[in-house]
Amino acid sequence: MDKLKGKIREQRKTYKQCADYLNISVSSFSDKINEIQDREFKKSEMLLLIKFLALTKEEANDIFFK
Repeated sequence: MDKLKGKIREQRKTYKQCADYLNISVSSFSDKINEIQDREFKKSEMLLLIKFLALTKEEANDIFFK
């Protein structure tokens, strides 16, 4: 998830903005991005983050599927 963290910083977004866009708590977002207790983003959350961060297909694949 380091690549996702980098994209968030690159676009000057915050965890709160991302969490709000996903309609989840900042705590849940943080747990998922830090892979705490095997928490993972749902497919719907991945799709929303791809849109929110304007990720290319290649970037999305690198972030979520490698």
